[in-house]
Amino acid sequence: MSYTVLARRLRPQTLQEVVGQPLVIQAIRNALENNTLHPVYLLTGTRGIGKTTLARVIAKSLNCEKGPHPCLKCDTCNMIQVGSYPDLYEIDAASRTKVEDTREILEHVQYLPQMGKKKVYLIDEVHMLSQHSFNALLKTLEEPPEHTQFILATTEPDKIPKTILSRCLHFNLQPLTQQQIQDYLCKVLKDDGIDFEEDAIAQIAIAGDGSMRDALSLLDQCLAISPNAVNTSVTQSLLNTVPKAQLIEIMQAIYNKEVKALENQCEQLEHNNIDFRALLQQIAELLLETACKQLTKKETALTELWPPEYIQVLYRMIIQGIQDLEYSPSARIGTLMCFIRMSVFYPESASNGVSIPSQPIKKVIAKPSPTPVQTSASATPESWEEIIHKLNISKMLKSLLQNCVIEKQSDDHWHLLLSEEHKHMLTPSAPDKVATALSDILGKKTQVSIRHGAKSQQTPADKQQAQTQQNRNEAKKVLSQDPVLQSLLNNLDVKKEDVTITE
Repeated sequence: MSYTVLARRLRPQTLQEVVGQPLVIQAIRNALENNTLHPVYLLTGTRGIGKTTLARVIAKSLNCEKGPHPCLKCDTCNMIQVGSYPDLYEIDAASRTKVEDTREILEHVQYLPQMGKKKVYLIDEVHMLSQHSFNALLKTLEEPPEHTQFILATTEPDKIPKTILSRCLHFNLQPLTQQQIQDYLCKVLKDDGIDFEEDAIAQIAIAGDGSMRDALSLLDQCLAISPNAVNTSVTQSLLNTVPKAQLIEIMQAIYNKEVKALENQCEQLEHNNIDFRALLQQIAELLLETACKQLTKKETALTELWPPEYIQVLYRMIIQGIQDLEYSPSARIGTLMCFIRMSVFYPESASNGVSIPSQPIKKVIAKPSPTPVQTSASATPESWEEIIHKLNISKMLKSLLQNCVIEKQSDDHWHLLLSEEHKHMLTPSAPDKVATALSDILGKKTQVSIRHGAKSQQTPADKQQAQTQQNRNEAKKVLSQDPVLQSLLNNLDVKKEDVTITE
């Protein structure tokens, strides 16, 4: 048996199976159930989102022996599914643009259906018709016979004459979201019993760019390479994308001004035939995600490195770097120079004179009480918070450790437990970097292991947050007893409970 590609095998057969387009589906469902279908529909939208599929579903619904929705069991439904139904005319306007072709098709419009209730004319890529063909079609669309149903489909509705548009009920199908595509692909793989990684499917969904057909075609290619599992190594090789963990490492190197590491990264990416323009676009998306997370107070691997206003500067430099690739000696050189620019640029030198800090500035209200470290005979008696403060590591790594507790410890090996909600901060190189810094302050070689899981005690970050909340409550209590403030609130007609205190 020959292989059927996913896009054909999984083509929706009923309105319920169509992914996305809820308003369009509801409108067509209502029209079918109330027998109020418009004689001419125009379906528009990008490629691969279901225009032709929806037209075939309408044809089934109109002619199904058990209607008003396809039963998928009668001869009509089966014949339409395999493309042999005599009363469904699928016309490719791209290959039949001449007026003679259009007239030949329309000559038979007046005749009654051979088998079903209505003759359905599906004209795909209708914008490709010539002006004379449109004129010939217009005459029929002005007064279409009751036994006909016209469905026009196109990706470029602006090329259709207004005289034609005025005779159509226009439905614009929206591009599918990344999440819609991702959820559907996961369901398909689960139904087929194929293992997959969420990140790999997310990459395919992004590459689909709103088109389910394109995403399914990419999934077909992945399965051709690895039939039993879809993982990130396969998708990255196929799509020439860079894993998110590596993007974060690049941004960490930019933050730490590690030029040699950036050179090595670019050389390796060039060796792997990575599209540098796509790489910079991925970093732009990562910066956008970081900016959004900062505004919603959610932590990611990058939110603690730069303040929100400087993220905007970095984003602008990435966009400029994409534009500069065209004029660079090579894509690798242009990308590396963009990274170096992001690394060495100081916002204090901006012409507007506004100084943007290179690190977030936070007002410290109170220092949390230290937590004793369970030590062995030769370990340091300092608290975990004091040790973190002494480590010569990046701010991001310190933020990681602030969300860790010491699970167990020996002279030469520290086992740290990272809270589950902060596991996104853990990178493959983090334990080694912490171990190197810890060895420096202890004066002996020390190994560090970090795992994430449910915490059994408060982390330094938890204690600091609790102390901050306590300070706010105490400040609010004091202010609530201040007669000057109370008088001001009364004059402004502000209630006590509406007063908030920020750092």
